[in-house]
Amino acid sequence: MTREEDVSGWAARVLFRAAASTGALYQTEVYVAVGEVAGLEPGLYHFCPGDFTLRRLRDGDVRAALAASAADDSIARRSATILLTAIYWRNAWKYQARAYRHLFWDSGTMLANILAVSGALGLAPGVLTGFVDVEVDRLIGLDTTHEVALELIVLGPEGAAAPISAALDSIDHATLPLSSSEVDYPLIREMHAASGLDTCLCREHLA
Repeated sequence: MTREEDVSGWAARVLFRAAASTGALYQTEVYVAVGEVAGLEPGLYHFCPGDFTLRRLRDGDVRAALAASAADDSIARRSATILLTAIYWRNAWKYQARAYRHLFWDSGTMLANILAVSGALGLAPGVLTGFVDVEVDRLIGLDTTHEVALELIVLGPEGAAAPISAALDSIDHATLPLSSSEVDYPLIREMHAASGLDTCLCREHLA
């Protein structure tokens, strides 16, 4: 956040973010999977910019599930992982199918801020873009016709590995519709599916 401002007709103060957005459409959403973080119970949270709060979507440590989806055991030992997602329609209503490139443009500006701040704080950030999409999307509880995961950012020192838990149930959290006349652009979903991973690649195969 860079500043706060009272806007005529708004009931609450408007918070301005440091990261730019294509067309000021703000299609990027922020989630965080927490393990060992002071002041927070282990779980999966969604950041709500409206009231500047974290809302817990899942109880319990989900870092092991994230580690499995990315074939990176270290995720289960890091303090937290930020997950950036994109909601198609927030950008596509203006830019149509070419909104797909804007999803990464917008999240990229947020990545730059996250890396700068977390690096300055000594949190040793790392960015992961290779993961099994369906597993991460299911973990967050996304309706993938509207929203998908784009990047994972791991943070914090390594500690004890998160316990391997039983298969996680699906979640379906309530969301408000963005529009009464949302238009589907299948090409966006096709591009994302073509670039996604549907199986977990071993690090040995990537070497």
